Amino acid sequence: MQLPSDLQQAVTNVSELWTDRMMPGTAREVSDRYRDKRRHGDDVMVHSDADVAAYAATRMPGTYAALRACMTHAHGVMPSWHPESMLDAGAGPGTGIWAATQVWPSLRNCCQLERVEGMIRIGRELGVHAEHPAVRNAVWQETDLRSDWQAEPADLVAASYVINELGEAEGLLLAERLWKMTKGVLILIEPGTPAGWTRILRLRDHLLSTGAEMVAPCPHSRPCPVEAPDWCHFSERVNRSRLHRRLKEAELAHEDEKFSYAAFSRLQVQPCDARIRRHPMIYSGYLRLSLCTGDGLREETVARSRKEAYRAARDARIGDAWPADA
Repeated sequence: MQLPSDLQQAVTNVSELWTDRMMPGTAREVSDRYRDKRRHGDDVMVHSDADVAAYAATRMPGTYAALRACMTHAHGVMPSWHPESMLDAGAGPGTGIWAATQVWPSLRNCCQLERVEGMIRIGRELGVHAEHPAVRNAVWQETDLRSDWQAEPADLVAASYVINELGEAEGLLLAERLWKMTKGVLILIEPGTPAGWTRILRLRDHLLSTGAEMVAPCPHSRPCPVEAPDWCHFSERVNRSRLHRRLKEAELAHEDEKFSYAAFSRLQVQPCDARIRRHPMIYSGYLRLSLCTGDGLREETVARSRKEAYRAARDARIGDAWPADA
C-alpha cells in the first residue's frame, strides 16, 4: 500500500520545510518514544515541528495503511452504508480522514481531536493539498482525551493507537465515550502486539456486552477463540519514500505495519463467513488458509483443481474475508 498522490505530495511539501532540522535518527527517536512501554499518558511524543514533520514522513504511512485496511474490511461487510460525518479521536496529523475519504467518498465533514499543537498545525498544512473537501475543511479541536471534552456525534468514529497511551480504566472510559458519540460505526486500532490485541479484546468484550454489533474483523460476536501465546493481528506492507528511508536509516523500500483492531456498529450487520488470519501457505498443487469463522478457528485446504477458489486464495491477503463455501 502507498499513500494517495495528494497526501504523498502534501507530506513531501511539509517535510521539505524541515529537512535541514530532520537529521537521520529523528524519526527513530520519535518512534522510540511512542514504543516506550514505560511512558506515561502525560508524556508528549513530539517536541518540535521537526519531530512532527518526521512523524508525518515516517509514521503516517503505516498508520494510514492500518486505518485504510480496517475501514476497507468494514466497508466490505457494510457496502450500502455511506457515512457523511466523522470524529477522529487522537487524530495526529489527520491520518484518519485521509484514509476514510478513500473508502467512503460520501464523507462531508470531520472533527479531529488532537492535543499536540504541532500535530494540528501540520495537519492543517497537509489538508490544504487534499483533493477531497472533507479533508480540506476538517475542523480541528485541541483536546486532551482524558479531559471532559465535547464534540458532536458522528456517523464514523475512529481512534487509532490511542488507547495504549492510557491506563486500563482510562482506556475503557474513553471507548465508552466514543461509543456514545457513534451514530454508525466505531473503529478502534492498536499496535499488532500481544498487549495491543489484549486491549482490543477487552474493549471488544465490553462493547459487545452493551449491545454493539460486531462488524470486523471477527465473523461472530461470541468469545474470541484465539488463545495465548497466539494473538489476533494483521499486517499491511507500506512503500517507503526516499525521505522515509533516509529518516529511518533503512535500506528496504517497504515496511510491514502490524495492527490489531475491532469495528462495531449500531446498525444490524451480517459479518463475513470467515476471515483470513495468516498469509496463505502455498504448496505444490494446493494452499492452506488459516481462518476465523463463526464456528471458531479452522484450516482450509484449497486444491489447484478448484481453479476459481485457488486463484482467489492465492491472491488473498491476511485480513481478507473468505467465503466458507468457496
